[in-house]
Amino acid sequence: SASMAAWVRALLDELGIDRCVLVGQSIGGAIALDAASILRERVAAAVLLAPIGFTPVRRVLLTHGPAWLYPTISPPWVVRWVLQRIYGSRAQWSERDVDEYWEPLRQPGVVRSILQSAREFDFMPRKPSALHLGDCRLFIRFGELDGLIPYRDAVAHASRFQNGDV
Repeated sequence: SASMAAWVRALLDELGIDRCVLVGQSIGGAIALDAASILRERVAAAVLLAPIGFTPVRRVLLTHGPAWLYPTISPPWVVRWVLQRIYGSRAQWSERDVDEYWEPLRQPGVVRSILQSAREFDFMPRKPSALHLGDCRLFIRFGELDGLIPYRDAVAHASRFQNGDV
């Protein structure tokens, strides 16, 4: 969290931005929330879309399996199947969408990096009392059919955050 917030601060400094709105989706939503807490003087609002950090995340334990469980030779239909499990049966993808997920996964270094990042990331729900957001507004949206984040639990937890619009 602190290292990602430091990266956000460095980016804002490089771009000459004094105050901003952070937008993050999934893990990026958790990073935006953590950065907003650490950089509260620079973040006017955070828009969080299906963010991690409001409920325990389903299926995250899969990232703790041995690397041989994630072969880089999987065919594209495996990616389509995984996307279906994560995003639900109503979502649809073109062949190009599937290819854009699949192509990088053919590189062993990419798979190792993704797994290592997932192992190191703090997936635990953020505690409203532990985050000091100052006057930062939160706009939080969850998908009712999300395969990773239980909608009702996430909305209930997000409702506990001060300055939040869920």
